[in-house]
Amino acid sequence: MNHHINNYYAKVIECGYIEPVNVSDDFLSFADDRLNARYPSYLSNQFTDHQAKEQAYAFTIDMLHCYDDFILQLDDAVTQAVGDARISIGFRSCRELLSTDGRIFFHSNDHAFERIEGLLRVHAGTLQPSEFLSWLATPGVTEIDRLGGTPTFVT
Repeated sequence: MNHHINNYYAKVIECGYIEPVNVSDDFLSFADDRLNARYPSYLSNQFTDHQAKEQAYAFTIDMLHCYDDFILQLDDAVTQAVGDARISIGFRSCRELLSTDGRIFFHSNDHAFERIEGLLRVHAGTLQPSEFLSWLATPGVTEIDRLGGTPTFVT
């Protein structure tokens, strides 16, 4: 079994479902290797391949952060394609922000954490989803001053 993340990503872009994101083929291959490591037969083949290429094969909890940016780029691309911030992973996680299920998405995830305020404003109805998407698409996403709506915190 192989999920071929490179092929899936290329097909989604080719079909025009989402705009391309900033990701390297090396990273997609890395992610594909780790995803397919769930299958024992594939895992043994990976070790053999990595030995032949004299490449290290490792994956630890410390390496999870490398997926954060890519997942959020994909989430942004899908959200932009649909045109509604309420379908994003972050929006859904903010719905449960006071529970472990919601907080786990933002834990040690700087890329997601910087979006919490905007997503909370969308949840509260003080910021339109389209305004959040516009703020997100503009460079300097962490500039809260550019974000419309009513702050959810007291300064």
